[in-house]
Amino acid sequence: MEMGYFQPGIQVPKSKSIMSSAASRNREPIWNILKTHISKETRSILEVSSGSGMHVTYFAQKCKEVHPNLQWTPSEYDKRCFTSINNYIQSEDVAECVASPLHIDVLDPATWTQDLVDIILNINMIHITPFECSISLFQLAGKTLKSSGLLITYGPYSENGVLIPERGFWTFGRFGCSTKN
Repeated sequence: MEMGYFQPGIQVPKSKSIMSSAASRNREPIWNILKTHISKETRSILEVSSGSGMHVTYFAQKCKEVHPNLQWTPSEYDKRCFTSINNYIQSEDVAECVASPLHIDVLDPATWTQDLVDIILNINMIHITPFECSISLFQLAGKTLKSSGLLITYGPYSENGVLIPERGFWTFGRFGCSTKN
């Protein structure tokens, strides 16, 4: 199954970072919610489906001074995004707090990290992937989150069956869930 930013056969220049106008627009509103869930005890955040790398590096930059011990780990199904993620890590000067990207295919448990994390962050994946990916994301969270961990998702979810892209509903929690817009 081919998923990701690219159509099969498209080459990504090694010197390029992927620009996403959606990531530029929504990173601050996402940050305003995300930061309320990062505490002094938070040590590790895994971003599943990092895409361009714009979000993870922006959030890491925001945390550098307040949470100097926080380690961010980007991940992506499409390895062609790794160049962009690594370029953002370097250009945003966050290499000390952002690891190199992991290849995670949510449908393949063999690719899942064995490290336990405090937070799993997933932005704009659920609505564009097959339903099996959503199920697997929650299974990944069950195996990878610490007992007090959170799975935080963002995307254009539906309300009463109607897709509302501008609302950006969130899902929180390991053993329960709530939504915010």
